[in-house]
Amino acid sequence: MNPTDGAVNIPVGSTVTITFSQAVAVGSVAQNAATGACLGNIQISSDSFATCIGVTPVWDGPQLQLTLTPVAALSYNTLYQVKVLTTVQSTTAAPLAAAFNAAGFNTESPPALNVVSICSTGPLVSRSAQPRR
Repeated sequence: MNPTDGAVNIPVGSTVTITFSQAVAVGSVAQNAATGACLGNIQISSDSFATCIGVTPVWDGPQLQLTLTPVAALSYNTLYQVKVLTTVQSTTAAPLAAAFNAAGFNTESPPALNVVSICSTGPLVSRSAQPRR
């Protein structure tokens, strides 16, 4: 899995990639298309699976690697856990040997707020408007 289990400071725009030992029957895989109750057999959650985030799945050519792109950016300073249930099957109909429950990864802190520029809003005084001596 990428990000790896226990990883920290993961950018909030990251994807999650799961690699399997055999080609997976794509029809045996389901995941949340929108954030809500955890319905699929591949789940990503920030609240111990009370809800799951919505993701868009993309398989590699040989169907060994599944990349999940969150439909919205991940939240800052948040632990995300990943679960893969045994109902996922290979192309030879072999079920996943055991459920995969990742302890998870933590996302990065929000960027620091910095002053970018300072603008004056007071009246401008023209040098030509000053009296001559």
